[in-house]
Amino acid sequence: MTKIGLLYFRKVPVATMPRLRMRALLAEAALQDLDLVLLNPQDCKPEEKTIVTKRFIGGEWDQQEEALPDVVYIVGAPLLPAHAVVNTLVRENCRIIADKGVNKLKLATILAGSPAEAYLPPTEKIPDEAPAEMLCDFLRANGGAVVKRANGNQGVGLFFVTQEPGTETWQVKSDSKVFLGTLEEAANYVAKRIAGRMRYRAYLAQRHICSVAGDGRPADVRVHVQRHADGAWGITRAYVRLAEVGMPLANISKGGYQGPLEGFLNQRKVRAPAEIEAELLEAAVSIAEVEDSYRPRPLSELGIDFLIDEKDQIWLIETNTFPQSFLHEHDRAMHFLSYCKWLAEQERQLDRVIQPMAANAQENQDLA
Repeated sequence: MTKIGLLYFRKVPVATMPRLRMRALLAEAALQDLDLVLLNPQDCKPEEKTIVTKRFIGGEWDQQEEALPDVVYIVGAPLLPAHAVVNTLVRENCRIIADKGVNKLKLATILAGSPAEAYLPPTEKIPDEAPAEMLCDFLRANGGAVVKRANGNQGVGLFFVTQEPGTETWQVKSDSKVFLGTLEEAANYVAKRIAGRMRYRAYLAQRHICSVAGDGRPADVRVHVQRHADGAWGITRAYVRLAEVGMPLANISKGGYQGPLEGFLNQRKVRAPAEIEAELLEAAVSIAEVEDSYRPRPLSELGIDFLIDEKDQIWLIETNTFPQSFLHEHDRAMHFLSYCKWLAEQERQLDRVIQPMAANAQENQDLA
């Protein structure tokens, strides 16, 4: 039986993972005849290639020391010396899934030259020197901007800068706060708000895209893609996210809502819903493939966020590792474990090739 291990360095999965996700993983592991275990991040015997695990048996977690899993899913980085020992052990002896995202500036570089580049809105890094001047130029050129951290944080610290229609007044929205002023005042306001954080964090300005539902609320589309049972990228779920009334951001962590994609696309006025959906799904897989090709280790999943403007043009906002999935946990678990099973089989096939080669090499050496 193929054994899959979950290795979390900060807190144990039972404490940090949503309950429905853990239940989905346990149920799907049973359905796929897989052995799912939790790995102790600081208790192993490298010389014996064993590790302490917990396995859900008879309604409780049973602990024991045993051989290493075939595939290990790693979340986080080692924090303690004992963590480093476990990390080295599993990385040297197991197939590993260790997803790591890229920041928004790096993503633009990765997609440059690929067909997916067409989905990128104009984006510029905010310089340490004269950030207000740069923001003024960007706002004039693009008619509005979203100012955000280069490494996203679930919608925290975003500034939405737009011009009031038919006026010289500019509005800055950040969470529930609103600032009104001239172009220069708005740019200075944002620059001052992020000045302290720019000492240790990069910020960028991205063209503001007006993506709204029929009732005027901000809306975006999340496409969750994963590697499937054949190792190839596929769609797990695509859905619309709507902002809370009065909020500028359609993010679940900021009080937003999610729902079926069909109803949202049926409200579009320029292109047919089926045409938009097909492009969204195709673009998501293409973007995942391009980003994955730049990673030193293959990714297993991404949450890819799009906006759709008044002309029904699709824009890529960002890609996310470890995407939320509380309304499709079982689908996520099914694809995740199917991919783990596929990885383990690839390793077995590799062993079946390498072992005879090694034996032949030893035989030739003995004959020499």
